[in-house]
Amino acid sequence: MLALVVAGLLFLAACSDDDSPTDPGPQLDLLELAEQEENFDTFLELAVVADLDDLLSEDGPWTVFAPVDAAFEALPQDLLDQVTGDPEVLRAVLENHIVEGEFNRMQVMGAGELESLYGATLTGTADGPILFIDGVEMVETNLFASNGVI
Repeated sequence: MLALVVAGLLFLAACSDDDSPTDPGPQLDLLELAEQEENFDTFLELAVVADLDDLLSEDGPWTVFAPVDAAFEALPQDLLDQVTGDPEVLRAVLENHIVEGEFNRMQVMGAGELESLYGATLTGTADGPILFIDGVEMVETNLFASNGVI
């Protein structure tokens, strides 16, 4: 009987307070995550043309303020053609949507200003729960990847 009690105590001592498996965190990189989401098809196509797809797969961390497809659809076609027709201009435009470091929604609101890869200052503001970057409402936020966040 004593052996059973000791064995039981040893078993309990070997158990941690938290027996749930450790959360490995996000497994997809930013490129894979954007591919999985429904609203970033145009951004992905343009990132490939601008040769930014490798960056979105690298370690990072990066925060990507990726425009959703509806944002591209709202642009005048001649402006979109002008930007997409010049890979250097396209790269600069897309780099203006990426910052080094991982900033979730609350951190962006608290930071106030962030510097984009292009070197521009991006200003984050909030109106209640709504986040704006340079006056543009962020529709999709806190999509976490292994190398950053969209």
